[in-house]
Parts: sequence; structure tokens; C-alpha cells
Amino acid sequence: MYLSRLELFGFKSFAQRINVKFDSGLTAIVGPNGCGKTNIVDAIRWVLGEQKTSVLRSDKMENVIFNGTRARKPLGMSEVSITIENTKNILPTEYTEVTLTRRLYRNGDSEYLLNKVPCRLKDITDLFADTGMGSDAYSVIELKMIEQILSENAEERRKLFEEAAGITKYKQRRKQTFKKLETTSQDLSRVQDIVLEVEKKVASLERQAKKAEQAKQVKIELQRLEIELAERGLRELREKIEPLVQTIQQHEQHKGDLTAQLDSLDADIQKKLLDMVEMEKRLSAAQKDINQKAELITATEKQILANEERRKSLAENIARARGELTTHQTRLAELQTQRIELETELSLRLAAFDAQKQSFEQDSAAFIQTEQSLREERAALEQKRAAAADLSKKISSLQLEAQSFESRLENLSVQSARNDARKTDLHQMIAERASQLALLGEGIERFATALASETAAFEDAKSQRAALQQTLEQYKETLLKHRADLNATTSRIEFLQSLLESYEGLPEGVKFLDNDNEKQFGLGSLADLISIDESDKLALAAALGEAQTYYVSRTASDALAAISKLQESEKGKLTFVVLEKIAPPERIDFTGIDGARRISDLVRCADDIRPVIDLLLSNTFVVETLAQAAVFSEAHPHVDFVTRAGERLSARGLLRGGSVKESEGLRIGKREELERLAAEKATLADAIHALEADIAAVQNDIHAIDLSAMERRLREMQQGIIENEKRLAQVSFEKASFEAELTTLDARLAADRNESEKFQTELSRLHPEISMLELSLSALQSELQEQLQHIAASEHHVQVVGAEIQQKNLALKESEFGLEKLRSAIQVSDQEHKNATRQIERLTTEIEQSNDESFRLSSELETMNANLRALYAEKDAMQHALNDIEVAYTTLKSDLNQNESRLRDLSRQRDVLLQMILEFQQQLSQAEVRAEHLRTVIKTEYDVELADRTFSDADAFDRDDAASRVQQLKNKLKSLGLVNELALEEFEDEKKRLDFLTTQRADLLDAEKQLRDTIHEINKTAEEQFSKTFAAIRQNFISIFRELFNDGDEADLMLQESDDPLEANIDVIAKPKGKRPQSIMLLSGGEKTLTATALLFAIYLVKPSPFCILDEVDAPLDDANVDRFVKLLAKFASDTQFIIVTHNKRTMEACRTLYGVTMEEEGVSKLVSVKFDDAKHN
Repeated sequence: MYLSRLELFGFKSFAQRINVKFDSGLTAIVGPNGCGKTNIVDAIRWVLGEQKTSVLRSDKMENVIFNGTRARKPLGMSEVSITIENTKNILPTEYTEVTLTRRLYRNGDSEYLLNKVPCRLKDITDLFADTGMGSDAYSVIELKMIEQILSENAEERRKLFEEAAGITKYKQRRKQTFKKLETTSQDLSRVQDIVLEVEKKVASLERQAKKAEQAKQVKIELQRLEIELAERGLRELREKIEPLVQTIQQHEQHKGDLTAQLDSLDADIQKKLLDMVEMEKRLSAAQKDINQKAELITATEKQILANEERRKSLAENIARARGELTTHQTRLAELQTQRIELETELSLRLAAFDAQKQSFEQDSAAFIQTEQSLREERAALEQKRAAAADLSKKISSLQLEAQSFESRLENLSVQSARNDARKTDLHQMIAERASQLALLGEGIERFATALASETAAFEDAKSQRAALQQTLEQYKETLLKHRADLNATTSRIEFLQSLLESYEGLPEGVKFLDNDNEKQFGLGSLADLISIDESDKLALAAALGEAQTYYVSRTASDALAAISKLQESEKGKLTFVVLEKIAPPERIDFTGIDGARRISDLVRCADDIRPVIDLLLSNTFVVETLAQAAVFSEAHPHVDFVTRAGERLSARGLLRGGSVKESEGLRIGKREELERLAAEKATLADAIHALEADIAAVQNDIHAIDLSAMERRLREMQQGIIENEKRLAQVSFEKASFEAELTTLDARLAADRNESEKFQTELSRLHPEISMLELSLSALQSELQEQLQHIAASEHHVQVVGAEIQQKNLALKESEFGLEKLRSAIQVSDQEHKNATRQIERLTTEIEQSNDESFRLSSELETMNANLRALYAEKDAMQHALNDIEVAYTTLKSDLNQNESRLRDLSRQRDVLLQMILEFQQQLSQAEVRAEHLRTVIKTEYDVELADRTFSDADAFDRDDAASRVQQLKNKLKSLGLVNELALEEFEDEKKRLDFLTTQRADLLDAEKQLRDTIHEINKTAEEQFSKTFAAIRQNFISIFRELFNDGDEADLMLQESDDPLEANIDVIAKPKGKRPQSIMLLSGGEKTLTATALLFAIYLVKPSPFCILDEVDAPLDDANVDRFVKLLAKFASDTQFIIVTHNKRTMEACRTLYGVTMEEEGVSKLVSVKFDDAKHN
């Protein structure tokens, strides 16, 4: 079993998809620092399920996705797949090749696939559990882990031992069981609290039911009295209501008169108010007019100020415009002088330019004629060249055609020879395939016959094993049940023994006498010598009372000796029952007590104790309830009665009752129960031993049936048939292909012969035609040569003349450019002249407009001042009119105030009258409310309509006595407290609930016991397995350490003392020769590496890992120790595949395959591989 292939895509620096194929033995991964070697190790960890980002050298899991470079974009996902050859069936799966795939996307989604089928992380973890190949197992070792393995923190070191011992799953199961135990304990605590609460509630409901009947009788009498009192009170209220109604009517009439006077006065007030409103409107209008005049005056004054400011601004603008006008007139004169000078210079230059231009045009005309002659000669030359080219092209075409025919003839000849050889080979291969087909058919028949026989045997073995397995499971279930019963019985026996040995509830003297080693004073306390059914235990305890603690002695001398012993030791007093002094009492025959049982008949005890029981209990009977006991006691006053709840009603008038304590009757029957449980325990132990023997026998039978070997043989046969069938199909296909190819070859040879004859005919036609065309081409080329020489002389003359014309053209262009500059200057001067003229015109117009505007503003100011004086006169007249209106308004307001004063007086009189009416109405309302309240109270309390009755004065009804009796009845109800009418029904429901909770508590106690047993079993199995593995690793470590160092060096492994061996620390002791370090951390780096290597390979000897990845662990080693390290690797390479990341050349030399990791492109890792065996061979 080994790691055969690793595929990476988008993981860290591996941007492109790469495939790494591993062979068994040693494989090295090399490369410079930072190129991505360790990323391959991280990829293996990651795909095996590693979840810690720190182990992957990252802050978060997203960082394992390729993050891009300058030239590459980041990827959206990372994927790693590994393929493991499961040839040794170490992995618990039926596949011989297992492929694991893990994907991570940037959005946080992830996938796990097992053989391309989606799965969970837990599935992968379970698959590799206890195989040494998990993400945190010892299959991947880095240099930093050397420090961790040998560090003071032994947690990492312990994990290696646990993985090798295969106890990881046991620790996980123990952890899960502890969680279940904690949950069960919490549930048990909650159920216990609920049971206590429900027990209290059941007792309370029982008391409430008794109170309900007593409260009912009180309520009937109370109802009668309260209705009587209410009817008489209602009549008294009626007698108060009638006079109040008459008084209210008289006051209502007086109120009407006052209301009429108030209405008349109020109308006059309203009229005056309307007049005042009208005057207020006039006042408001007049004031509004005055305000409008004031606003108009203000606006006029503002306009006058604005016009004056505008007139000042216009004067300033006129002065500025006159200054600018003078400046522009001066510039206009300068421009006129400048234009005259420019026009004179332009006339002189135009004359010179015309003469120069005429000379240039004459020379250009002569040059054009010369060029035209040259072009005609060139056209004639090109025609001859075209003719020569056509001839040459035709010749080449014919030559190519001839060469093609010759080449095809040669190919046909070679192909014909090859086809003839192929025909011979095909005939031979067809014969061979026919022979193979016959042999393969016979082989398939043999495999099919053997497969049918083996399949039948496999099915029989499978059925037999299934039946044995079913029998084994039945035995195991029975064994588990017996063990659970045995544990429960043992716990009960321990409890009973502790109870009996504690002597709880017994006097101190009983324990003292029983534990006296010098003499046996009697049989013990009476409670230990008798027994009874559990349901009657409380009744027996109540019947015996203090007699439970009586000490039973056979003789009076024993009793006296015991008393003397108690006195000497000051252990208190005891009551002794002397058997020899007790005669069987005369049994009294009680008849007619149906439903009661004599309790002495229910007690179980030895024959010699029976007289004691008859003496104490012959006159005591058991009934169900205390109420029954009371009834029976009336009929049988000389008999004692007890209930199952532990209550007692004595014939002497004593009554015992109350809540039940757990300690009541605790020791009664416990000794008998202890003896019975001891017998049951022995029986269960025998049954368990027999079942264990049966289980071992069935397991041996199951192991004897090796289904895996049979299944392997079946697969091998099936694979053989499949291989033969594949081979048969392949051979048949090859034979048919060869026959088809032979037919095709025959047709192809005939076609090749016909085509060869056709090519020979074409070649005979082409060769004469090519010779004639070559002669014509030679003559035409001679003519072309002569004409080319003549054209060359003409071209030279044209070039010389063209250069002269070019110089004249340049001079002409310069003259023309100078003329253009003069014309541009004249145009600029003209434009400036026009601009100055326009500015002068604009300024002249602006001055005239400003003068006109200034004159207009002066006229407006005179008009506005006149208007302002008129407005002031109008405002004064309006103010006089407003004053007159205010005087009239003041007079009217005075009259209105007098009327309002009279109105307030009348309103006060009416309000007083209204207050009296309201007070009488309130009294009337109170009386009616009290009457209605009486009706409502009686209706609500007793659902009775209160009658309006008439009572005579002679009626002798004492209201005070009735009220006193009502109060007494209410006090009685109050003393009874809250009475639950549904107490009986609730009592039954809660009793059922209590029974259910009691059952649940018992189930939880059983579950808690089973969980503790499970934890004990897990600890026992894991400790045995761990101890065995630790001892083997220790011996291997000592041996390998001496192999890596020297024979005299000391090394050992020590398991520290701990309450829990599964959590104990493991110390590593390493003392190379000549050194005595106090701590292993004082060793050198190389010594630590060799020590950790020795420990790892000691583990491999116990439980080999199929593959191991070592990341630069040889870095601290010198050459000599590297040789030892490599030698050790080679020794283990037959069982374990090693993949080593290294920089050491000696380690590289020892490896069969070498993978190089490079980074040709920045940030992107690339992989190259070399097999040393192949390289040496080449």
C-alpha cells in the first residue's frame, strides 16, 4: 500500500494543474528556498482533512487558493487529489485504489470527494482513523515537529503513541460516553427535583379534598343569610329614593326661570358684541389705510435716494468714456500711417515675384516633355518584361508538372513494394490471431466453470457465517443483559450491606452488641429478623413502632450479659426480647372486619421468631386509608389499625400520621433481601461464564470462515474472465481489421499500376515543349538588356534637370511667403482700424445716452418731492378720523362690561341651584347604585335575582345577629383557606404523574449505571492496548537509538505515574555517550533529529505507516549522520514509502525518483521529475 499519485490545481503557488506520480521506496523533492516544495507537503496534509490554518502556514483557509501574480489573475478555487493504492487492505474499504479530493472556493464553500463521490469530512477522518495516515498522524513529519516531539509539552508526542496503539477511537468513545453520562446525571437531578415537588403536591391535594366538603355546608348557610340581608337593605333604599325625586323636580323648575333671564341678557350682550366687532373692523381698515400711506411715503423716499445715486454714477461714466475716446482717436492716426508703408513695400515685391515665376514655368514645361519621353520608353520595357515573365512562368509550370509526375512515379514504386511486404505480414498475423482465438475460448470456459464452483462455495460460507454472526449477536445481547443485571444486583448488595452495617435508625447499643467479637448476645434487632412485602412495609413499621429496635436474645442470661456489657461501655439502653420467656399468645378471632388483614399473617420470619410477632401484632390489622381505620375502630374498639401509608389508629385512642419519611421501615426485610440477591448474583455469574465460553466458540467458528480470501479468489477469477474476454474481443477485432486491410491493399496495388502508366505518357509530351519555350525566352532577355541601358542614361538627365527646377521652385515659394506676410500685416492693420472706429462710435453714443439719462433723473426727482409732500398731508387727515372711531368704541365697551357683570351674578345663582340639584341627584344615584350593587352581588355570588319584598314592622328579624353570623361563616371559610373544588380530580392526575416520574427516575439510574460500566470497559481495553504498544515501542526505540548512535549510548521511554494512564505523560530519555544532559532539550539539533527519528521508526516497527513525508528533517545532520539516516530509511523502505523534501545531496543520491520544484515564472511553481534508474540507463 502506498501513495501513488498527487494532483494539484490552484493550491498556493501551483497555479496550473500538475500530476505527481510516486513510486514505492524513496522519493525526493528538491529545489531552492521559496520555490514551493513545502506546499506539496501542505497539499497532502490539506487533502487528508487538516483544519488548522496555522499548520498550513496561513492565517485563514482562503489563503491556500492561488492569489495571482503580476501576470496571472487569482483563481476562484483550489483542488487537491491523492490516490492511494490500498493493496494491503489497511483502509477499511473494498476498493484497491482510493482517491480523495478536496476543493475550496473563495466564497467559503468546500467539498470532499471519495472516489469522485461527495462525502463528509467525518467520513475521511473515520477512514484514516488509527491507520497512521491522518492529517495529524505521524505520516507527515516536519523539522519543527522534531522540537514538538521532544519538547516539555508531551501532548504531541502522546498523540503519536495513541495513533500507533489505535486507541484514538476509544478515547473518542469515552469522551462521548462522558458527555452522555453528564447529560443523564443532569436529567436525573431534574427528575429528582420534579418528583419531590410532585410528591408534595399530591399530599397537598389529598388534604384539599377533605376541606372541600366542609366549605360547601358553610356556603349554603351563608347564601341564605346574605340574601335575606340584601332584600331588607333593598327595601330601605327604596324608602329613601322617593323624597329625593320630589325635591329634585322643584329645584329644576327654579333653574328654568333663571335660565330665561340669562338668555335675555345674553342676547343683549351678543348685540353689543356685534357692534364692537363692526367698530373693530372700521378701526382695522382705518389703521390699514394709514399704514399703506406710510409704506408709500417710505417707498417714494427710497426711490428719490436711488435716483440721486444713479445721477452721480452717470456723471462718472461720462468722464471715463471721454478719456477712452481720446486714446482710440490717437491710435487711429497711427494705423493710417502704417498701412501706407506696407502697401508701398508690397508693390515692389510683386514685380520681382512675377519675373521669377515666369522663368520657373518655362523650365517646368521643358522638364515635363523630357519625363513624358522617359515614361514611354519605360512602358515599352515593361511590355517586354511581361512577355518574358509569361514565358518563364509557363516554362516553370511545365517543369513543375513534369517533376510532379516523376515524383509520383517514384512514390508509386516505393508504395507498391511496401504494400507487397505488408500483404505478406498480414497473412501471417491473421493465422496467428486465429490460433489465439481458439486458445482464449478454451481459457474462458475453464474460468467460468471454476467461478461457478467457487461462487457456490462462497455463498454457502457467507450464509453459514451470517447465521453464526446472528447467534453471536444474540449471545452478546444476553451477555450484556446478564452483566447489567449482575451490576445492578452487585450495587444493590453493596447498598444493603452498607445500610445494615451503618445501623441507621437503630440505637447505638445494637451496633455495639452485634460487633462484639467476644460473645454472641443474641440474634440481632427485630427489624433484621423479619420481612414483608414492599407495599406493606410502612404499615409494619407503624405497627411495630419502637419494637423494631428490640434486641432478640434466646435466653435471659444472654440478655443480662448484654445489659451488663452496655453498662460497662456506656452505650445506652436497649429493650430485649427473650425467646425462652415468650409463650405463644392466644389468638383472638375477629369476624366482620371485611377489607382488613391481620398484619402478623403477612410477616415472614423464622419459626422461633413467630411467637414474638404474634405477641406484638396479633391485635393489629392493615387497611387502605385512615378513614377506613376510623370506621373500623368504631366497630372494633379493642383492635389497632394501620394503613399502607404508615398511619396508625390505636385501640387506646392514639393516632399517628403525617408525611412519609424515607427512613421509615428502612431495615425491615433488608437481611432477607440481601441473602436472596447473593443467590441471584451467583446464578448470574455462572450464566455469564457459560455465555462467554459460547461466544468464544462462535467467534472461533466465524474466524475459521475466511470470506475475504474466498472473495479475493472470486475477484481474481472474475478478473481473469474479464481479461480473457477483453483479450478475445481485441484479438477478434485485430483479425477482422487485418482481413479488411488485406482486401484494401489488393485494390490499391491495381490502382497504382494504372496511374503509373498514365504518368509516363504525360512526361513524354512535356519535355519537347519545355525546350522550345526556353529558346524564345533567351532572345527576349537580350533585347531587354539593350533597352535598359538606354533608359538608364535618360533617367540620369531627368534627375539633373529635376534638381535645378526644384531649387527654383523653393526660391519662388519663399518669395510667395514674403508677399503673404505683407498682405497679412495690411489685413491686421485694417482690422485694428475698424475696431478703433467702432470703439469711438460706441463711446460717443454712450456719452450722449448718459447725458440724456441724467437730465431725465433730475426731472423725476422734482416730481417725486412734490408727491411726497401730498402723501404726508393725506396721512394726517386719516389719523384724525381714526381717533374719532376709537372714542365711540370705548363707550360701547363700557356698556358691555356692565351687562356682563349682571350676567355673572345670575349665572352664580343658577350654579348654586345646579349644585344642589347635583347633590340630590348624587344621593339618589348612590341609593340606586347601592340597590343595584345588592342585586349584582347576590346575582354574582349565588346566581339569584333579588326580589323587591315588603316587610312588616312586627317582623322579628335581628339584623345585627344575622350580620354577626355572616361574619362568623366568612371567618370560618377564611380559616379553611383556599378550597380547591377539583382537588380529587387533580389528586388522581398528579398521582399518575408521580408514578410515571418514579419509573423515569429508575430508568435514568439504570442508564447511569450502564454508562459508568461502559466507561470502565473502554478504559480497561484502551489501557491494555496502550500498555502493550508502549512496551513494544520502548524496546524498538532503545534498539534503533543505539543503531543511530553507538552501542553504549543510553535511551529509554518512561510513562509517568497518573490516575488515568490514558492521559499520562511520556518522557523521552536520551544520553549519547559521554553526555549526561539534565533535559533532552539540551541536546544538539542533530542529536534531537536522530532521537526523534529513532522514536518515529520505533513506532513504525509496531504499526508501520504506508507512507511517510519528511520535510527537511535532515537539515541539522552532518554527512556522517545523514548516511546513518539514509541507511535507516532504506531499511524501512520495503514496508513504508518515503517522500523526502531535502537540500542534502547524500539524501538525494539514495532516492529512486527526484522531483524538482522551480519558479521560472514569478510566483508560480513548476515541477520536473527524474527517475534515477532511467537516468543511469540512458
